[in-house]
Amino acid sequence: SKFFARSYKHVSRRVKRIHFFATEFTQENLEYALNHQNDEHAERHEIFMSCITSKYIGFIILKPLLDDSNQKLLGRTLLKCPDIDTETTQFIHKDNKVNLFGICLQVDTLPFQMQDTAVGGCATSALWSANSKLSELFGTPNLSPFEITEAAVNHVEHNRNFPSQGLTIEQMLNFLRYIKLDYDILDVRKLRSIIEKKEFSSEVINDTQQNLKCLIPDTIKAFINAEIPLICGIRLYKFDESNSLAEKPFHAVIISGYKEDITGNISEIYIHDDQKGPYSIVTNASADDSFLEWNCKWTEDNEYDKAEVEILIIPTYPKMRTIYNKIYPSLMEERAKYSNLYFELKLYSIQKYKTDLLTMQFDDKINILKRSLPRFVWVLSSYNLFNGSISDKVYDATSHNVEPIGKTIIFNDYSNCLNPP
Repeated sequence: SKFFARSYKHVSRRVKRIHFFATEFTQENLEYALNHQNDEHAERHEIFMSCITSKYIGFIILKPLLDDSNQKLLGRTLLKCPDIDTETTQFIHKDNKVNLFGICLQVDTLPFQMQDTAVGGCATSALWSANSKLSELFGTPNLSPFEITEAAVNHVEHNRNFPSQGLTIEQMLNFLRYIKLDYDILDVRKLRSIIEKKEFSSEVINDTQQNLKCLIPDTIKAFINAEIPLICGIRLYKFDESNSLAEKPFHAVIISGYKEDITGNISEIYIHDDQKGPYSIVTNASADDSFLEWNCKWTEDNEYDKAEVEILIIPTYPKMRTIYNKIYPSLMEERAKYSNLYFELKLYSIQKYKTDLLTMQFDDKINILKRSLPRFVWVLSSYNLFNGSISDKVYDATSHNVEPIGKTIIFNDYSNCLNPP
């Protein structure tokens, strides 16, 4: 109604929805169960219904629109998270209710859809997926891709708004402000330039190098823990005729999960890529564990030769006043001070943090659980691979300053581990 209905060329207003199940049944089975819900065969009906509801995978919507290859575009798509070890893997997801012929179904996932190029490119699709979770967390309005592009470009631009030419970073930020959110930005390309240009002191260059080695994994853990989707801008490269890497398009995706190895390091990232699918697997292609370069579907399919992270946009609720760039140095300082320990910085709602504390043993537990604390907290945790959690230092995430709250929580009397080596 916003765009295609006003075109001369007829475009159907109807879409097709295809449902998927991890079990086989016939149309006859389904119709029999639907027709005999309250008769003498009700028990058989209940068994069948229980089977298909537990085996429901989700659905895809086929739009009556074609891509450049004359293939129908995928609209709103809900496919359940991959079956991966939940102890080492974390996904952003939400409960989605689905109704099929009166059967109540549910799929736990983050919605996905492809760009249709007319009303929005990859950035619009990324914002749409992110906002589907942000609306659950912070009550932002649910908007269509057209409405997202419309909101993002509500000031004078050099290009036409529709058909969309794709959103700039500034327009993506403008949309977040439109839905009453704030944001933090990690400009990776700018940090790289500090190292490459060598215009700064050796101390600044060394600190920047150290930060870049762990900035992406640390940030992913920090915010995925709070189920906040990260908008990631990557640059794609292709070898040209002279065998030099030529810079290609800027591409926006959503970081929607990660997997850890036995040492607690990230081994895989999962992304919602509007052209490659939901929860698409990304592995590290950098020489270190930085995840600044990616092995992903773009490089695996030989469409491009290199994928490099340029920017991370972190949507934040206005009451989360602590700027990430101000709290992150606290993590790096602890690592430098206690090189024999592992450290993580994570954002929590206070409800989730206290729920996690319930399973832990530490001094003054009752008073800490009963204590009034801010709605959002940063938690700087230390641990080792043998004894697990050692300590938590809690910061007020609703303050504009980096402010610890109370004493450091020491778990299981591992205070001796906190002596610097």
